[in-house]
Amino acid sequence: MDPLLDPHLAARNESWRKQRKLSKAALALKAGVDAETVTAFLAGAPMPGRVLKALLSALDITRQEYLADPAQAMRLEFWRRKRGLTKTELALLVGVDKSTITRWTTGQAMMPRSLDRCLRALRITLGEYLQTDLHRAV
Repeated sequence: MDPLLDPHLAARNESWRKQRKLSKAALALKAGVDAETVTAFLAGAPMPGRVLKALLSALDITRQEYLADPAQAMRLEFWRRKRGLTKTELALLVGVDKSTITRWTTGQAMMPRSLDRCLRALRITLGEYLQTDLHRAV
């Protein structure tokens, strides 16, 4: 598995596309991107900000809906507990408020810009993080 692909995000992206009854070609056209970009998006690959914004707009998904990711929250909470860190301790290591960590670990927000700092604080790789067995994490 490619460590940069997020299978849970891929499933959500594909579900949104199907709910809106858009073919891949129709989504590409509506978002103003090429077919390869849509395929990567549907596979859960990271997207540049402007491309992601266009795809979300084409799917009529708000940024908040997209960032509220239960799988991301479960992964972060799993690793925080596994490392024996309190939310306050993790917040200090990452350089954010404890309330931010709470939002991340409850799925109210995602940490796209702080993910690298989180991974360093948790002493794990992106691959380990993305491949976390979410059944074990609950």
